[in-house]
Amino acid sequence: MKFNKEFANQIIDDLINCVDAASKEIMQIYNSDNFEMSDKADGSPLTLADKASNQIITQGLKKITPDITVISEETFEDAILKALPNLYWLVDPLDGTREFINKNDEFTVNIALIEDRKPVFGIVAAPVFKKCWHGSILDNYHSDKSIPDVLRIVMSKSHKSDNDKAFLKPSCKSSSIPAAHSTNEVFKATTSLCDFFPEPSKTDLNISSLDSLSETTSLLFEIFS
Repeated sequence: MKFNKEFANQIIDDLINCVDAASKEIMQIYNSDNFEMSDKADGSPLTLADKASNQIITQGLKKITPDITVISEETFEDAILKALPNLYWLVDPLDGTREFINKNDEFTVNIALIEDRKPVFGIVAAPVFKKCWHGSILDNYHSDKSIPDVLRIVMSKSHKSDNDKAFLKPSCKSSSIPAAHSTNEVFKATTSLCDFFPEPSKTDLNISSLDSLSETTSLLFEIFS
């Protein structure tokens, strides 16, 4: 199976419905304040919303594309890296769990299709704002390459490191810096709400080693930028 325009057109409506179902379940939990929080082995937080969204998406993807492997952040194991298929779904069912817990609305649902270890399609939803974006390597995107007088830079609210802060110092006099969660940073960039999305450091939201898997938002940034 190869990713092409016909395949994309066949699955897009079902994918949007799948992401929408996951977003609605996330919002039900978000509004209930019953998060059932726990910690994963790496110390990162896990909530009922992560689990519920993961179940909806993985089951949905298996129904939509039964022949394509689904790799999710919530069920990932190192052994998967030893036998990665040529084509697979890469899922972060709730990107921004800390933001979800802090109730600042900055979290997303991320799905990417990987072919030959490169992202070829991505779909992202922002449940609070009821927005959904999707795109692929088959789409044509055009950017304005002019340099603005004031650069609008976005960086993570939860994961800004000392390196990130040092990076900002030379530009702080001429830049406004709205903070956001990682995937929302990407889509501020791709919808012209900001000019620059630096990523000088990785975060604990990485799924696994960069050799075989990259953070879902980084993969989607490749597609949409």
